[in-house]
Amino acid sequence: MRAGESYAWTPPAPLTATSAAFQLDGGKYWFVAQGGGFNSGTVALQRLGPNGVGYVTVGAAASLMADGGAVLDLPPGQYTVNLSTTGMVIYAEVVRINEE
Repeated sequence: MRAGESYAWTPPAPLTATSAAFQLDGGKYWFVAQGGGFNSGTVALQRLGPNGVGYVTVGAAASLMADGGAVLDLPPGQYTVNLSTTGMVIYAEVVRINEE
């Protein structure tokens, strides 16, 4: 059971740059970001693409321009949370929703 699978960037260590890569087992997840420093940028949940090198945003709902979140159905894979603008200070979480 993967009920507790989650990744969080919360106080005292918010994201100020793109996160390190992390593995998700796949399923339904809550992706949320909050912060006072979006600076006209975006916070996007991205998955390693088919070329094995670059990351691609997993969908429009996974690209946030202000405080908010989305429930996403995700395949297993390697992910990162990408900040599009320097100077952003964002708190973010990717949390698995247990449906088992």
